[in-house]
Amino acid sequence: MKNFGLQRQLIILPLLILSFCLNLSGQTIQVPLDNKIATSNYIFEGEIINKKSFFDENDGLIYTSHTVRVSQLFKGNLKTDTVKIITLGGMTDELILETSNGIALQIGNEGIFFCNLSDYFSRDNSTFLTLYGQKQGFVRYDNIHGKLLAIGSNRIYQNIEKDLLSVIEKETNTRIKLNLNKREKWFLESIKNNSNLFTTKNGLKTGIEYEFTNSQVTGLNSNYLEFDIEVSAFGGQFLFGNSEIYFEYNPNAFGFNLVGNGKIIVNKETVILSSDYSLSVQNETNTMVKLLISCINNANAPFSLSTTKEKVCHLKLDISNLVATNPNIQFEELLMQNKSEYYHNGNFYDFIHVVANDIISTQWNSLLPPSIDSIYPEFMNTGIFDTLYIYGQNFDTIQGEVRFTDSELPFIATPSVKAEDIDVEWSDTLIKVMLFSRNLNNQTPGTGRISVTKANGQDTISTDNLLIGFAVRNYRDALTNQSIIPILVDKNNADTFNFHLHHSISYASDTADVIRKTLKQWRCKSQLNWNLSTVPTSDNLGFNGMSTIKFVNNLDPLTLGETLFFATNFSNVTNECHYNNNKYIYIEEIDVYFNGNFDWFTTINSNLTDTTKSDLWTTSLHELGHVHLLKHNNFDYPSTMYTTRGEFEVYRTIDDFSKAGAIWITDSIEMLSPHCGGSIIKNLSGCISSTNGIQNQTAITVYPNPANQTIFLEKQNSEYFTQSNLTIYNGNGQIIQNIQNLNERLITIDIEYLSSGIYFILLRENDKTFTTTFIKY
Repeated sequence: MKNFGLQRQLIILPLLILSFCLNLSGQTIQVPLDNKIATSNYIFEGEIINKKSFFDENDGLIYTSHTVRVSQLFKGNLKTDTVKIITLGGMTDELILETSNGIALQIGNEGIFFCNLSDYFSRDNSTFLTLYGQKQGFVRYDNIHGKLLAIGSNRIYQNIEKDLLSVIEKETNTRIKLNLNKREKWFLESIKNNSNLFTTKNGLKTGIEYEFTNSQVTGLNSNYLEFDIEVSAFGGQFLFGNSEIYFEYNPNAFGFNLVGNGKIIVNKETVILSSDYSLSVQNETNTMVKLLISCINNANAPFSLSTTKEKVCHLKLDISNLVATNPNIQFEELLMQNKSEYYHNGNFYDFIHVVANDIISTQWNSLLPPSIDSIYPEFMNTGIFDTLYIYGQNFDTIQGEVRFTDSELPFIATPSVKAEDIDVEWSDTLIKVMLFSRNLNNQTPGTGRISVTKANGQDTISTDNLLIGFAVRNYRDALTNQSIIPILVDKNNADTFNFHLHHSISYASDTADVIRKTLKQWRCKSQLNWNLSTVPTSDNLGFNGMSTIKFVNNLDPLTLGETLFFATNFSNVTNECHYNNNKYIYIEEIDVYFNGNFDWFTTINSNLTDTTKSDLWTTSLHELGHVHLLKHNNFDYPSTMYTTRGEFEVYRTIDDFSKAGAIWITDSIEMLSPHCGGSIIKNLSGCISSTNGIQNQTAITVYPNPANQTIFLEKQNSEYFTQSNLTIYNGNGQIIQNIQNLNERLITIDIEYLSSGIYFILLRENDKTFTTTFIKY
């Protein structure tokens, strides 16, 4: 029977169960916040206001200098309120350099920077800093679902003040304010821009503004419309006094006489909570409501208004009998003139100018909260131009935001990876997303839930997880922002992809043996003709057209290894290939380096390990996955491309998700070669299956995979058609089902009753044990 699913790598069950507790196979050692604070010489809050990439003639690499305006300094001594942070990678007029563990900082990014002084850059009497742990050195502020969060490389801080800023302040015992941050500056600019509208009385600027905010539909049957009225003053502080607020509503939607028919409830909020104030609700007309706020003479505690908006009252309207689709509500601004007063020296004075020009006027479904009914498909790969369909209700016709879980974070994290607008097609009941592998912040969607946020800020999160098998590296066109897929086509029509060892590594060394071993493992999966050249090189990783593998001693102390990708700039049309309405870019050179400061264990004997040293086999296998243009993956499975791992953990096999990604790359090259002026010859030389335990486990296959209702387990070898026992485990290692005394070659298993997720199968056949996995979607 034909296997039309992903064949799964088979490994021993204890490792499968442990994989849910350990971070495996990534190349960055994650450190907790307190360690990062202690180890960083400079910590500050700031905003990136400029960036420029440049090619360094000394080492042939591209760096990007980011100018950061510092708003708060927590640690270190900075001479100015702007600093320059250097990162590896960038784009010049001629060349692009990206790295497997790099960070993309954008102008306007704001957050907390953890930095050290750059040993390499010290020119023009300028202070150049580097980020601690590359990605770990920046925690970016982002407004997600209407809440300001801080997003780090391995954690999302839900409460910035408590979980991030207060921890930094406590550890550093300092908080020096240098200048206004972006949020504070916005308020001052707003006051300045509007101050000319208001005259003075008693020497005070006397403008007041009312605003509808936080409108939403509530109730089990969406039978209430709730919103707030907020108020603020301009040009100073005022003690809020008396007020009359008028708003008109559409009777075709709400009916007549809201107050008389008991269709409205109004509660006092922050500004008028004091007993100094009374609130009454009246019908001014059959279609207009009057809110009368009265303050007693000689008030004890009148509320002090400022430029910050504060809530006056909260309104709840009964809309259970709504009969129109445009429930308009608007202030009657003219009636409100001279009806608002402030309290000053025992007297009440009119505000000279009252602004109340906000309107709740929209189609009804834009007020309803969005909901996601389903996503399809539930198992996908990113970066290969596949489309995700999000079905639901009340998305509205105005495009909002779609966010995914970050592939660098656990799959249970808050969705934080924003899809670029160009990748989204939006309607009220269906959203289509071209599933990219890189947005402008260089974030990759990973396994986890999906969120949809409407343009008005209402949001929802899917109940089901999107499962991501592999991610193919994408680029973004600098002009159009469209995703571009890179291709490994040798334009010189060579049939071999050669890596050259740096001359500091002997071709006959154990290190070279490990690299040859891992190159062969990948070649036997992808059939790409990877080879380790016998010609050494003195290349220091800079761009020279020769792909190099070497050790580097001045590498970031938290990075085990990294892969560098060189490509000619998109503006150079000779480096582009157009086929089937897509644009592809050639990879000119790929360099791999390992951290020479680590104590490495080198062996090609699968039975030998040393858990006191970093395993070169594990790290090399991961970096060569990047060479195959695969990005990190957070799927809770022992993946070769899993985001992070412990320094001494060992994982020496290529999982089937990564294998499928590598085969996709090979197939793409084979398809594109005739159209893009290159060539490819597949090579399986030396890849005959051995009889060791790992290879032997390919004796069983599960398909289709992923599946929804039924899977088939097929025994590949006739000698294993004897009696066997089968056990299914969930991701927590709990037994889900036992099937005894099986002797068929093809076993049918019903999985319709299972919830979505990844499951493990253990098959015992005589004295042999086989394991595999499948995904229920």
